[in-house]
Amino acid sequence: MANKKLDGVDDRLESIEKKMEQLFRKLDTPREREIIMFLDGHGGARACLQSPELFDQLVARSGESYASIAGGSSYSRGTPELPNTIRRALIKELSEDISKSFARNYESFEKRLEMQEERLSAAIASETEHIIQTITSGAHDRIKDPVSSSRIVQIY
Repeated sequence: MANKKLDGVDDRLESIEKKMEQLFRKLDTPREREIIMFLDGHGGARACLQSPELFDQLVARSGESYASIAGGSSYSRGTPELPNTIRRALIKELSEDISKSFARNYESFEKRLEMQEERLSAAIASETEHIIQTITSGAHDRIKDPVSSSRIVQIY
């Protein structure tokens, strides 16, 4: 009985994953679709990264330069070795185990999430205080005489 339920959950999960993938594919730009078709037509990402010619074609189709792909990294820009350096780095990333990558970045992500939570809590507290101040304020705040002011507050 439990196995049937787990199988049903597994089937629904697969269905949801397929639908999400379809939804994300609809959000692809024409350039991204062209690159995906290029990758699929040439044996996948690994094959395109391992062949310098295919990698050059892939970069040309992306509309990016080697320097912009290198980004803010320590690669020396403008050197003839730059395309090979980028290719090796991408191959290394492609072969990296996802779970290890998640584990390595989990602590950093968790710290950032905690910082966001603290900021959000502070903002909520500030807004709550402002709302309470606005609700409790009234005409009695403008009365200078403390006796009259306290009587009006008691009435309301």
